[in-house]
Amino acid sequence: MQELNNEMIAESQTLLHANVLNVPIKDHIGIHDKEIIPADTLFGFKCKNPFAGIAPSTLPGSLCIKFTGCATCPGSIIPLDDPVVISRLLKTLEQLRLTKIRAIEQGWIERYLSIYEPTQKILEETIIPKVTSSVKAKAQLLMAGHSIPYLE
Repeated sequence: MQELNNEMIAESQTLLHANVLNVPIKDHIGIHDKEIIPADTLFGFKCKNPFAGIAPSTLPGSLCIKFTGCATCPGSIIPLDDPVVISRLLKTLEQLRLTKIRAIEQGWIERYLSIYEPTQKILEETIIPKVTSSVKAKAQLLMAGHSIPYLE
């Protein structure tokens, strides 16, 4: 699994670099030719295939970079009975709430509203309310083991 993650990161960096330089990519790493298993996303969702081109404006065979759109992506897998997944989503919600406060204080609330608030609302209004209290309690005990990158 770690090898697959490393290869995904390497291909993503290659694609990003080529996109920035506006040059065609001559040598693909070939990650999309491998058997794809669900991958963890930045905000704790699981993606059934990050190379499928499911998210809007992504291409089949290219690693999805729409990390903030996972909450509404049809490729997103959200097992509501899995305390590990729910703990990551709760940690994400916690981080999004802190980020919103920081965005207000630092004057970039418009950016927050356009990039992060849709995920926060879906977590608060749709996903987390469907989680049973027993799964939520187990998940809260696991939250400390997860971290979400500093958002800005």
